[in-house]
Order: sequence, then structure tokens, then C-alpha cells
Amino acid sequence: MKRSEIVRQRILLLLSAVVLAIFFGMAAAPAISERQYQMTAGLTGAILDGETIPQALKNSRLSNYIQTGMELLHQYGYRPENDYWTNAVSLSLKGGVVFLCFIALILVMQHQNHKQLIDRIDKLTQYLEEINLGKEPLLTRQEDVFSHLEDEIYKTVTELRLARNSACKERQVMADNLADISHQLKTPLTSMSLMSQLLGEQVQEGQRPYVERLNHQILRLENLVSSLLTLSRLDAETLPIVPQKVGVYTLLVQAAEPVEEMARQKGIELVIQSQPDEDTFADPAWTAEAILNLIKNCIEHTPSGGTIRIAYEHNPLYIKITVCDTGPGFVSQEIPHLFQRFYRGKGAAKDSIGIGLALSRSILEKQGGTIRADNPVEGGARFTIKLYHSLQEWAK
Repeated sequence: MKRSEIVRQRILLLLSAVVLAIFFGMAAAPAISERQYQMTAGLTGAILDGETIPQALKNSRLSNYIQTGMELLHQYGYRPENDYWTNAVSLSLKGGVVFLCFIALILVMQHQNHKQLIDRIDKLTQYLEEINLGKEPLLTRQEDVFSHLEDEIYKTVTELRLARNSACKERQVMADNLADISHQLKTPLTSMSLMSQLLGEQVQEGQRPYVERLNHQILRLENLVSSLLTLSRLDAETLPIVPQKVGVYTLLVQAAEPVEEMARQKGIELVIQSQPDEDTFADPAWTAEAILNLIKNCIEHTPSGGTIRIAYEHNPLYIKITVCDTGPGFVSQEIPHLFQRFYRGKGAAKDSIGIGLALSRSILEKQGGTIRADNPVEGGARFTIKLYHSLQEWAK
């Protein structure tokens, strides 16, 4: 419950106490005034009959003298309603004090109980926050209304910790196996590449297309092995990503340079925004590799005569880089899966293995960056990257 709501409830309770005190005071005042008037009339009548005040006070038959006393009191203008307001005010004040004391006691007890609940919730929240930060705090056992919840939190956290440790071990084993396989594949691929070069020097002209196809497949395997090795190093957190101050334009030129010829051969115009230049903190080589994969994806899906535009803008928090093409755009149902490993959409190229976009996302996320894909209103496909300016933001 919000603090303002608690204060509002307490004010309503106090006002209710005051209203109830006034109500009961006003309701009881007539009866009390009438009773006091009759007592006074009885005593007055008894004294008129010759009894002394002590005798009158001890007389149990004062009701016999009420009429006589009332006649005298009326002569002097004394009636029950004369004391009505006095009694009403007196009773209201007394009742108000009693009710306010009662309400104050309730509020104090409620405040203490609320404070205990807040402190208990804060401790449980702090425990979960420390768990999320990778710490292993102790959860002090307490017997209260939160005991069952505390037990369930502890059991859930323990199970999640065991599951996380198991997943980390499995991921490490998979990364190690993948790295071993990649290294093992490099040796035969190197031999195949050398033999292909030797064949290319000796084959006849009619056989050269076959050698070129062989070289193409070897290059494809080399790229696959390199990507798998990079992913395994990312999973094992052994990939040396070192952020440094770098110009965004320089980063984009570095990323686009390896595929400029590919775009030119396909008749695609590659446009990179150059002004105004901005700096960001990122690993130049690996960030350029991530952007390169996005540009290659756009080249694969952009028809001849199309355009790929790479632009950037900044705000106080991050640099935003966009890579847009004039192709058919993404299939809406495929957008949530584009960055999954080995995912190939309906329009994927024949040689695509579905690892480039996954690799880009892993590299950017390792630097605290983000990437997403969407279809802009003007058509085509668009990738959006966000890179934070400072090392502090990157470290988070």
C-alpha cells in the first residue's frame, strides 16, 4: 500500500473518532440532562419538606419529592434543557478523548505491524537482488506470516542455482567440444586448400569451373569453422573483447570494406553516412565483424539496383546505428527467430548456414549493446544497433 493511502486512512480514522464522539455526546445529552434534573428536583423537594441535605442524599424515596422540587425549580426558570448543551459538550469532549486514545492505540499498533512487514519484505527483496548480482547471501529464518514464502523462495533459489551451475558446465563442455572440432577441421581444410591451389595450376580450361566450385566450398567451410570457433569462445567467455574509443564512421567503413566488391558485382549501392562523426566505446575489430554480418545479410536479400544505407545518430546515452536495405523486408513471423543460431528463413541464401546474425548479437551483447530487426514503414529491412558511449555503461 502506498504511503499516501496509509496517511489518508489514518486521517479518516481520526475524523471518524471525532464524529462518533460528537454523535454519542449529542445523543446521550438529553437523557443525562433529564436524569440530572430529576435528581436535583428530588433533592430540592426533600429539603423543602424539612430534611437536611445528608438526610436527603440518603433518602431512597426521592421520587416522591420530584414534583415538589420541579415546581420550585420552574419558578426560578431552571429546566432540563438548560444543561443540555453543557452536558453534550462535556460528553463529546470526554468521548472524543476516549475515542482518540483508542484510535491512537490502533494506529500505533498498525504502524508497528506495517513497519515489521515492510522490513521483512525489504530483507527478502534484498536477498533476491543479491542473488541476481551473483552473490550467495544467507537467508535468516524467521517465524512469521512470511515463513512459508521464505521457504519457497529459498527452495526456488537453490534449484535455480543448481540448474544454472549445471547449464554453465554443459555450456562449457559444449564450447570446449566445439572449439576442439573447429581446430581439428582446420588442418584438413588447410590441406584441401593447398591441394585445390595445386589442381588449379594443372587442370585444363574445361575443368577449371570445378576447381572454382571446390575453392568456393572450401572457403565456405573455412568461414563456418571460423564462426563456430568464435561462438565457442564467446560461450566460454574467452574471446578478448576490449572496448576503446573509436569513431563510428571509421567503424562502419571498416565493416563495409570487405563486402564492397560483393555489392558492386550485384549492382547494389552501398551508402555510409559520414557527417557528423561521433565517437563511441567498442571493440573495433569484433564490432566491425558484427556490422559486417548485417551488411552481408542485406546484400543477400537486396535485388540488383537496390541500395543499402548505413546511418548513425547519438543521444546522451548511446550511439544508434541503422543498416537499411531496399529489399522485400523480413517475414513478420520470422523476426523473433532471426538471431537464433542456425535459423534459416524462407528467403535465406543457399549457402547461408544461419549463424551470422546470431554471432552479431552475441558480440554486441557482450559489449552491453543491443540489436533488433524490423520492417520500416518506407519498406525494406532494417537492423538497429545501440552502443553506449561510456565504459561504465559498457561494463554494466
